Amino acid sequence: MKIKNETNTFWLCISGIMSALIFVATYIRIDIPIGPSTAMISLGNVLCIASGLLLSPVLAGLSSGTGSFIFDLVTPQYLFSAPFTFFSKFCMSFICSKFIEKNSKKNSKKTNFLGALSGILSFIIIRTIKVFIYNKAVLNLELWANIILASKSISVTIINSVLALIFALPLALSLERSLLKIGLNFSK
Repeated sequence: MKIKNETNTFWLCISGIMSALIFVATYIRIDIPIGPSTAMISLGNVLCIASGLLLSPVLAGLSSGTGSFIFDLVTPQYLFSAPFTFFSKFCMSFICSKFIEKNSKKNSKKTNFLGALSGILSFIIIRTIKVFIYNKAVLNLELWANIILASKSISVTIINSVLALIFALPLALSLERSLLKIGLNFSK
């Protein structure tokens, strides 16, 4: 589901639009208090995975990282996690896109699903590591308290990831079809 290269300016614009969509999709959220911190359910990961399905690895990563980073910067409770958010969202979209790029000759639907799944799993792993480190370094929690608090946060991450897996594939397909109608060429 990759778009063939047009011009660098064009792709920079598409990347900027995806960043803005990711910001908006993340801003529409349900906050869930978890101990001393907050987690959220949003559609941000849906757009991050859609970005990975449509764009090159670097542009997908930059779109996802930038849109999510800006959201964290303008939302006080997430301000200090902005650098980590940029990294984790960049990795999620980059890995999704890279998987598809490396397996582009195989079944497109299966490849897209596995690419999305690889991006989501990498995000879950990165996020889990971050939560454990934060709980130990900042909150100074003992192992079992850390596990209990982290499991609540990771549960929300898994919910967001399942939403991304369900909705990103049809969304990316719809965006691909819309862009085809205006004359953009896609390679499968």
